[in-house]
Amino acid sequence: MRNFLRKLERAFDAFANILGVLSIVFLALLVIVVFYNVVARYLFPAANSVAMQELTWWLYSAMFLFGVTYALKENAHVR
Repeated sequence: MRNFLRKLERAFDAFANILGVLSIVFLALLVIVVFYNVVARYLFPAANSVAMQELTWWLYSAMFLFGVTYALKENAHVR
């Protein structure tokens, strides 16, 4: 039973590490999308897209949810 729980813990830790990497990827994508939105808004007003603004919210929420999982695993959350 103890070995099973250790394997399960390692599986959860590996999953949390994957979510941490995904959170970093989403952060990088979020920076790129926000930069594009700002540039498009001021330089190319016709290229301003509501879909890109929605993508910003989706990326932010996914980054936050996945990042919280990793932060809790690393005991780095704000108390």
